[in-house]
Amino acid sequence: MNTETSPPLVKLTAVDIRFGLADGRVLQAGHQLNLSIHAGDMIAVIGESGCGKSTLGKVVLGLLAPSAGSVEIAGQNVWARGYRWPKAQRLAIQAIHQDPFSSLNPVRTLAQILSPGLKYHSQTQGREAIRLQVHELLNAVGLTPSERFIDKYPFQLSGGQKQRVAIARATLLSPRLIVADEPVAAVDSSLRLAILDLMKGCNREQGTAFLYITHDLATARYFAPEGQLVVMYLGRMVETGQIEACIQRPAHPYLQALLAAIPGSATARSDGELPLRSLEMPSPIDPPSGCVFHPRCPYAVLRCEQEAPQLRSLSPGHSVACHLATAEVTMEKGQGP
Repeated sequence: MNTETSPPLVKLTAVDIRFGLADGRVLQAGHQLNLSIHAGDMIAVIGESGCGKSTLGKVVLGLLAPSAGSVEIAGQNVWARGYRWPKAQRLAIQAIHQDPFSSLNPVRTLAQILSPGLKYHSQTQGREAIRLQVHELLNAVGLTPSERFIDKYPFQLSGGQKQRVAIARATLLSPRLIVADEPVAAVDSSLRLAILDLMKGCNREQGTAFLYITHDLATARYFAPEGQLVVMYLGRMVETGQIEACIQRPAHPYLQALLAAIPGSATARSDGELPLRSLEMPSPIDPPSGCVFHPRCPYAVLRCEQEAPQLRSLSPGHSVACHLATAEVTMEKGQGP
């Protein structure tokens, strides 16, 4: 697991992500993103659709260049002028996508999908040896007996089975970090825990770090109960910390609202209403002044409209971007900052 003295696998420093639009306006998808991922880390990123979770994942994967700031992988600034990715560095980070069907080639069998990586990267040599390795991969992700699945096409599998194939492909070359973007969103609820357990096993047995992107706080808590939570809103990190600590003592009003939306939770409202002034998230093209959450925040004051809060430490390992939050804040009986 993570040790503070070990160098991070990936380090984001003051990363901004901006997209220019055809009409000349700018969409700010990420603002001042700071994140360090160490070997064995379990990090869950949560927030509403459009908050910048997938954008963060693409930056970590090295697929999206920052508009400002730096992205270091294994200590190297991968977007420095003239930098060329070493082969080993590319193999160290893999992805599991939200929709397993669209991410798998529909006209290739599972053997044809999984074999090329083993052959191209010289993990296994010889047709029979490669096929045997594919059998082992399928067995490892619960597609047993593998003889029933190895020559099937993706359309012959259920959603959960396809996602197991996607996990097998992601772990094929023993990566050090996997970015899992909503990996159980397209899977039946009865199979979600099995998929999450499979990924947890990769972390426990192989030491693989995970950046788990989701809108579902319950699955984040199940997947990484001892891990780190990153709460995003409109491209900003508004709260970070150990997952259980953040859930037990949510400091940012946005996290408080997310928890209040979970039926049966300790912070759920008896009237079913969310403690927000508005249910609509502002446009990232024209974000509000000051704190971007203030139009929806029930506790906002004039300072919130005029001054953007910075992510600051409330307690060791727990940070929040809110002017009003204090270390004593909890959300008991509907109370907040």
